[in-house]
Amino acid sequence: MPKIETHEDDCMRLIGAPFKKVHEWLDVYAKKWNPVIHGEYHRKYRHSREGVKEVGKMWGPLYERAAKIHMIRDVEIYVLRKAFREVMGDEVDELYERCLQYHSF
Repeated sequence: MPKIETHEDDCMRLIGAPFKKVHEWLDVYAKKWNPVIHGEYHRKYRHSREGVKEVGKMWGPLYERAAKIHMIRDVEIYVLRKAFREVMGDEVDELYERCLQYHSF
């Protein structure tokens, strides 16, 4: 599981702000179910199309984009054919759609 700073760095590069509260909101259950013990179980609750839409409802479209970037980073080894630092902003939606299959439970 990437550190929150990694998610913030991705958002800074791709959309110009860290969007810390998005990453904290998405991973809030990781505090309850430690990924070291429970694997990625915490993702079941907010790492989904519905979770991303909820972020958009709460804070707006840029925050929704930050949530998509967060989810892509979480499964980057499955959806990227290049280093994350080479991802461009116009690729986010396509990569997000591809990453959803790895966040489904």
